[in-house]
Amino acid sequence: MKESDAVRLWKAVQKDDLKTIKLLVASADAKRDRDTLNRALSTAVFRRRAEIADLVLSAGASPEQTTSIGTLLMCAGMNGDLPIVKRLIAAGANFNREVKSETALSACPAWTANYCHFNR
Repeated sequence: MKESDAVRLWKAVQKDDLKTIKLLVASADAKRDRDTLNRALSTAVFRRRAEIADLVLSAGASPEQTTSIGTLLMCAGMNGDLPIVKRLIAAGANFNREVKSETALSACPAWTANYCHFNR
């Protein structure tokens, strides 16, 4: 994927432009374009866009990425985004993987209890 296409993919993910995303991931090489696909997947996870996550996962993005707060699976779980959690696990994300002494299963309830405040 050319650098200009990588930028186009990132912008398309930001704008939820599925037509452009489909076009660009169809021509992506899973090995050569891994960083670009991974960036697109992490953006889709943070933005809670399951359909975009499906597209970039099918093109070769890694479900095992680590972010500043943990794995993508942890991020999806902390967001309460069950559709993306299911997709990441189906694509091979390890829910027992430890990052910062936490797994996705242990981080989500702890994070939710400490940082999410619900109207009571």
